[in-house]
Amino acid sequence: MKRRLFTLVLLAGLLLSACTVPTTYPAPRPLSLSGASYEASDTAPVAIDLDASGTSHIVRLECRTDDQNNCRVIYQAMSMGRQIAYQPWTPITGFTFRNPDIAVTDGGLAIAVWQNCEISTNSCSTWMLRSDNLIQAEVLDITTHSRGVPLVVSRGGVIYAVHEVTNASGGSALKFCLVVPTRDTCHWVSDHPDDTILR
Repeated sequence: MKRRLFTLVLLAGLLLSACTVPTTYPAPRPLSLSGASYEASDTAPVAIDLDASGTSHIVRLECRTDDQNNCRVIYQAMSMGRQIAYQPWTPITGFTFRNPDIAVTDGGLAIAVWQNCEISTNSCSTWMLRSDNLIQAEVLDITTHSRGVPLVVSRGGVIYAVHEVTNASGGSALKFCLVVPTRDTCHWVSDHPDDTILR
């Protein structure tokens, strides 16, 4: 009887000590939706806009794990916690994408813009993508190089893209382009003489 009591006390002590030993587990991490060679970082730019139905339209950058200067653009649309669109755009060799932005019309059409920059010269052009044609990304303003961060703004069913354009002397000026409902030519916002002033 004493032996059984001793065994029960010893077993209870072992169980109690096992319960008090803190157990640590790694913090939960979401699974990456991207390939192993690309990842988003805490500092990677992201832009989000909502349409009238509550769908989130997202454009963001992901950079290569082996080269943080080589980044691609991802467009996503999320509705009711479900991904309904996903399109990555990867730059050609020697180029990188920067500075994404997005805007949505009242009807739910999203326009994303970003810069496509040659890494060796830092010369950039502004590109755009329509959510109703994810196959075709195109240059916003074909005759110019862009500087700074391109923006898109919407009101009702209209979206304008605005970007800073360089001139031959190293100066710059602002241009805006109507992109929705119809694609229009770009127009000057500010003075644009051929001087070295950055506007």
